[in-house]
Amino acid sequence: MMSKKGQAAMEFLMTYGWAILIAIVAIAALIAFGVFSSPVQETCGVVGVIVQGVTCDLSSTSIGPDGGNISVSNNFLDSSVDFGPMTITVKGGLTCTSPTTDPAVIDAGKTGTIDVVCSGLTAGKSLDATLSGNYTLNSQTYPVTFKLVKKIHV
Repeated sequence: MMSKKGQAAMEFLMTYGWAILIAIVAIAALIAFGVFSSPVQETCGVVGVIVQGVTCDLSSTSIGPDGGNISVSNNFLDSSVDFGPMTITVKGGLTCTSPTTDPAVIDAGKTGTIDVVCSGLTAGKSLDATLSGNYTLNSQTYPVTFKLVKKIHV
């Protein structure tokens, strides 16, 4: 009689054990494929001191595995904006730089780009970077910081 109870208990454990193991493997596969991950909230904008005439255009900004460009609009109607050297800080220990010491001069009322060169980015992930630098307007130099979160495209 004891052996029948033991066999029934063992069959119960084996049946449910396999079912639980299959469920765990299926959930792990769904997590690995990103089914449960939330979409990246892409943002691009000036942080800190509000700069009234300079904005970041997220729809025209493109980032790939090797970098890309950040689209910046000069909304001043009478002055060009000269962006000086940019320092780029990226989350996750990745490296991004601006390739020149004077990345962008944007004429009044125009949109220009700040080039960014990166290494170690992976398509499908997101770039979370802070760009800090200076811009010159009417012979005055002002600090500016852009915060960029953008999904990396192939």
